[in-house]
Amino acid sequence: SIKFSLADEVLSKSKLTDKHVAELSDELKKSVAKRHGLWTKMQLPPEKLIPDANILFSFFKSDSVRRHLIEKLLNNGCELISPSFVFKELLLRRDRIIKFSDISKQDFEIAFSLLEESVTSLSKDSYSDFLSVANKITPHKEDTKDDPYFASALALNLPIWSDEKAFEQQSEVKIFSTKRLLGML
Repeated sequence: SIKFSLADEVLSKSKLTDKHVAELSDELKKSVAKRHGLWTKMQLPPEKLIPDANILFSFFKSDSVRRHLIEKLLNNGCELISPSFVFKELLLRRDRIIKFSDISKQDFEIAFSLLEESVTSLSKDSYSDFLSVANKITPHKEDTKDDPYFASALALNLPIWSDEKAFEQQSEVKIFSTKRLLGML
């Protein structure tokens, strides 16, 4: 208890922002867990994720839980990777996103640039060999819109971040919901 109050006193006098303190706190938790062999028991978020379009659409709404989670994951070193078509889709749906998120065109451009810088774009060539397998395991077999996410996940051996319950009907690709990821941070 004394050590923590001393640490609080030092931190209160430092020039660290609350964000820096939170990041330090997260890093300290991970470090202590690893040092004591608890890291295998702890449920930490994945180091890489493939977010679906709905997750990325939410980034434009400043008070969105998903947006805050995207920021937190990125700040914790998680790499987000998405099929490149998603960025084209965001641009095609710009007017709808602006209306839904209640933002200006300028705010959209800024948020889009941030997203484009923060999320790794995966070319179709990187996952095209897995599209036929992906179509067999996606829940919406008649609709191929989800195939690139599953093909990317299979090609890179990574989980998908989606809140679509139907994605969990298969067992080939691990799926993380927003709620599950929040519980890990």
